[in-house]
Parts: sequence; C-alpha cells; structure tokens
Amino acid sequence: MRLGSSLQVYQYVLAVEPMAFWDAHRVQAIIKTKRREMETTLGPFVCSGQSIYTLSPLENSCKFETMFKNEKQEIHVDNNSVVTVSMSNPD
Repeated sequence: MRLGSSLQVYQYVLAVEPMAFWDAHRVQAIIKTKRREMETTLGPFVCSGQSIYTLSPLENSCKFETMFKNEKQEIHVDNNSVVTVSMSNPD
C-alpha cells in the first residue's frame, strides 16, 4: 500500500488544568469527554504524552472546557508551540 510521497504532521503542546502532576490515564479520560468537539476543531488527532498531533496546522490556540468526576477541567492546545514533522517515502 502506498499512501503518498510525503506527509506533514503538526505537533503541539497539550495541557490539562488543573492537574498537580501529569497522569496519562486521566488525560486520556478527560480528552475522551471532549473528543468529538476537539475533532471538529482540530481535525483528526492523536495524543501522546504531553503532545497532540494533527494533520493540519492550527491558526489559533484552542481551549476546551469539560467536567470530569465533578471537577471543571480545561484542555489547552497552544498553536505557538508547533513543531512540523515531515515524513517522506523514499522512492
């Protein structure tokens, strides 16, 4: 299967507040509560560690508010933290 000759992925810093220490399982559970809204805004995305990866660049930073276990949570994606990762298929 050949997907194409090159692909760009955009990496952004992911922050969830309030959180005293980073807990990957908690972050995934919080994101799950807002996944549909986040996909509408960001397009397809993948979270890994304290980063979020998208297939398209963001024009503005994003903030998503949600409730998780009766606590208000905010998910932040900072567009100023972008790192562009280019992958190419050697011919």
